[in-house]
Amino acid sequence: MPGALLVVDPEGQIIYGNRALTKLTGHTLEEGQGTNVMEYVHPLDHEWLIEAFAGVTTSVIDGTAVRGIATYDDDADATPWASVSFRMITASGDILPVEVTGLSGLHDPSIGGILYDVRPAHSQELMRRVFTGLATSEPVENLLRMVLDMLSLPPLKLDAIVLERGDEGAFTPVVSTSPELLELVDKQFGYMPWSGPAPTPQYLDVDDIPNMLGDDLRALGYQDLWYVSVTSSMMSSTYRIVVCSPERQIPSTGTLFRIQRAAELAGVVLFRAQADELLRHAANHDGLTGLPNRSGFYSNVVESMSNNSVAVLYVDIDGLKPVNDRFGHHAGDIVLKAAANRIRSITRVDDHAARLGGDEFAVMLSETVRDDFDSGYAQSVADRLLDAIAKPIDIGGIDVVVSASIGIVVSEEPAQLEHLLSTADAAMYQAKRAGGNQKRVALVG
Repeated sequence: MPGALLVVDPEGQIIYGNRALTKLTGHTLEEGQGTNVMEYVHPLDHEWLIEAFAGVTTSVIDGTAVRGIATYDDDADATPWASVSFRMITASGDILPVEVTGLSGLHDPSIGGILYDVRPAHSQELMRRVFTGLATSEPVENLLRMVLDMLSLPPLKLDAIVLERGDEGAFTPVVSTSPELLELVDKQFGYMPWSGPAPTPQYLDVDDIPNMLGDDLRALGYQDLWYVSVTSSMMSSTYRIVVCSPERQIPSTGTLFRIQRAAELAGVVLFRAQADELLRHAANHDGLTGLPNRSGFYSNVVESMSNNSVAVLYVDIDGLKPVNDRFGHHAGDIVLKAAANRIRSITRVDDHAARLGGDEFAVMLSETVRDDFDSGYAQSVADRLLDAIAKPIDIGGIDVVVSASIGIVVSEEPAQLEHLLSTADAAMYQAKRAGGNQKRVALVG
């Protein structure tokens, strides 16, 4: 046989190992025969591996056909047990990650033990690619797909999907190893068994899943289903990994180990993606008000500038310095946040607002907001801004009143943003020199 084979008795004593196993591990049959297989397993993997081994051998010895475990009469048609990943110690003392799949031969006199197929753990290469992708900022969907590929490596016949929960509780597919499973989950509504948090993998017999979901899963031939939350210390359980198998997985220990490992690795991927997004957000947004900063404003308005008529409002807060001088900069920050919120409340979803720095804000109005876009509309928005900003602001039991000076420029043809901002800025200073709390309109020259 070209593959590494190992046969052990119910107590874990080695009966046989072929030449491929010797080539893989460096251990010979002569030195290993009659010794316990655990002598070649990394000590940190002993406890759980013994538990998994004991679970299946007990069932086989008792002769009970438990979820696919073979008895004497049906050895030939038995389903291999789910593979188990652990670390072997080679003859040279090196650590060798392996995946081992077992099949009962206890009732076959020509074998007289449990036959294991031993393979190098190909998941190590996939894991290396995931971490390389993390270091090089590869798209998160590609990384999640590699995580699912690790989960569904042969000999297990697992299909898996990553789901993201939206604000209203519905789950949306992100990536999947199976187009059929993706289509099935994407069309579901109502009962979703994976809705609740699952810090550890949760098992469901597909026959016990009610309604259309259970019917659809059975139609695809699935028998087992697991789901687990994808979490990290800095991320809520917004994501789920759902795993389906067309075969009963015995023992479940190996399958659970794979799913848990995939969830942990997916958590690293998603946390990195979230951290990258936070960094991008921080680079393009004002930390005090949450509005885009100058850089973010420039990025957001590029598309509006290229195709549409636009109006730019340059807004400066009047009277902020006296608030800072009398009540401190903390009070001034409250005023700036209040002004930003009031600007948000006036602008619409297709408009762009930003804090350019200090007490200066900018608003770009796009013609996509309304059909009768013109200078009159821009001035009406400016009037609403003047009224909103002039309302009293509570800075902690004390009301203060500020106002705004607004410069307006309207361009019916594409124009350079910097030119529009400088023109609106000049108009704003005209309003401020005239006493503030008013607007001025400038022409594009």
